[in-house]
Formats: sequence, structure tokens, C-alpha cells
Amino acid sequence: MYVYLQGMSSYPSMGKQPFFTKKEEQKDFTKEVSGASEKIPKNAIDSNALFAICHVPTGETANVYKAEGFSKENPVYIVKGTDINGNDYVREINVKNINPNHCSYVEVLAWSVHTGHANDFLKMSRLREEAGKTSFLEKTNYLELARKIMTEMQIVGAWSDYIRYKGWIDDFMEYAWGKNKEIVMER
Repeated sequence: MYVYLQGMSSYPSMGKQPFFTKKEEQKDFTKEVSGASEKIPKNAIDSNALFAICHVPTGETANVYKAEGFSKENPVYIVKGTDINGNDYVREINVKNINPNHCSYVEVLAWSVHTGHANDFLKMSRLREEAGKTSFLEKTNYLELARKIMTEMQIVGAWSDYIRYKGWIDDFMEYAWGKNKEIVMER
């Protein structure tokens, strides 16, 4: 199982200063980190989930499970969590029906678990960061966001990151529209 807390790391990303330039910024960061545990809903992370994530700044969570009757022919996942308003939600997601040009973050998470991409936390966090204030349940064009990040990586010469995003994009496109949908890793 993979468990991640988003919104609490200070890894560098395009156009953002990874180091504190003013003492006030450091105080704000320290205050945010100190109050992080208060923002995480109780029972946010389920150790029985295949993948669990919590976005600390918004309190949103997602726990991904295989649905009853899951099979290679019926790749359905259940995602349970807390939305941006603090309400519990449950979504049933058939990864065969995900459109990467118009999908939610929980759909991206289910697809990533299904295809073995969920273990790349920085890629997932960067996609979430690029989506801005989009909630886990709002639909957006994650394929376009990944292409934008990939282009940024190319510009700065971060070739290993460029290749990671290119692989993610290629796999998502192949799975969504390709004839060969057998990229799924056996679990």
C-alpha cells in the first residue's frame, strides 16, 4: 500500500522558490506544518487500501480499493474519502471508462493504482499541484497538465523527469485509446 500526505513537502517545482527568502515565509510554513494534524480528518488513511492519500491543506482524502468482482475484464475500483467540504464520498470507477482529457483526481489515482504508476509520489503530487485548487472530485484535463509539466522538464533539461512524465502520458493514452490495453500490471 502507498500512503502519501500531499501539500506538506517543499520539493522544488517550476517557477517556485524552494528556499525561504524571508523570515515571515519560514514562520508561515512552520505554522502550517504545525497545524497539519488538525487538518487531517480522523480515519483519513485506511491501511487496508491499495493506495491512500491526504491533501493536508484542504483535508481531502482518497483510499483506493478493488471493487467486489474485480477482474482483468472488469477493472473496477472503489475510492472512499473526504471531499474538500469535509463530506464523505464513495466513487466506483471502471478504469476502462476514464477519459484523461476530462477526469477527476480520484480517477487518475484509480488508473495509477491499476497500471502501477501510483508509486511515483512526486509525479502525482506535481499533477495535483498543477491542477491548482481543483478538488479531488472535480474533472479537469490531467493529460494537458502532464504535457505542460513534461515541457517544463524539457526546457530546464530535467531529462529523467521528462521521461517519467512522457511514460505516464504514453501509458495513459495507450490505455484510454490504444488497441493494446494490456499494460496493466498483475496484482
